[in-house]
Amino acid sequence: MQAIAEIDAQGVPIGAESTGYDLLYAAKRYPPKLVLSLAAKHANGTEFDRAQFTGGEDSSAFRLLRALGFEIVTKGYPS
Repeated sequence: MQAIAEIDAQGVPIGAESTGYDLLYAAKRYPPKLVLSLAAKHANGTEFDRAQFTGGEDSSAFRLLRALGFEIVTKGYPS
């Protein structure tokens, strides 16, 4: 939740936009890999390098976010 709050406050940095999927939360869309990366920073002080893990339907990043109760949708999915 701190990662989402940070994105709400500071926006999505250039180059951190999602390409095929979004994390849908409270009718807003967020880049899933950015959320996961910032969540790691808030949890342990080290932000994940987004280039070091994959996104996509079968990725461990998306499975983790879904296990935490977040909805991941394709870019064309209605919000």
